[in-house]
Amino acid sequence: MSQMDDKAKIIQENKKITTLSKEEFKKKYEEYVYVTRSMDPLYQGLQKNSW
Repeated sequence: MSQMDDKAKIIQENKKITTLSKEEFKKKYEEYVYVTRSMDPLYQGLQKNSW
């Protein structure tokens, strides 16, 4: 029974997870590119994907 309770709890938590909007995704991706460029000199020439 406790396993079912744990599974139900996980399902409830998954329902609370929100998806990223296009603007939020773009913002997070640009932050990722900026951090990657600043941390590793090999990736300083990294360009954003244009998909």
